[in-house]
Amino acid sequence: MSELSEKELRKLKNKDKDIFVKVYKIYTPKLVAFSFYYLKNIEDAKDIVEEAFCNFYKYIDSFDSSKGNLFNYLCTICKNLSIDFLKKDDTASLYEYDDRLHGEENKPNYILYDLKN
Repeated sequence: MSELSEKELRKLKNKDKDIFVKVYKIYTPKLVAFSFYYLKNIEDAKDIVEEAFCNFYKYIDSFDSSKGNLFNYLCTICKNLSIDFLKKDDTASLYEYDDRLHGEENKPNYILYDLKN
């Protein structure tokens, strides 16, 4: 996965639509997979990535390439949106939420209770 050149980053910061489309095409598949890790639902993961790109475009001035690369920045947005989504998802119990974040193999040794019962 190639990072953008400094020239392309400047164009991106100026909201150049061609560069934004390029970034979208390059990073969307990886970001969907990244979000899917948290959400375990492909449609929700796609929605999160769409929202992440909307937020990124809206607040593009806050991105500073000297502090990190673009892909990591977008991953952070997707991660935060995914966690927020899981917190708002009233169909998921606390136990399911923990499984989605930690997975079976990394589950903590304490007992979680379903808050809905």
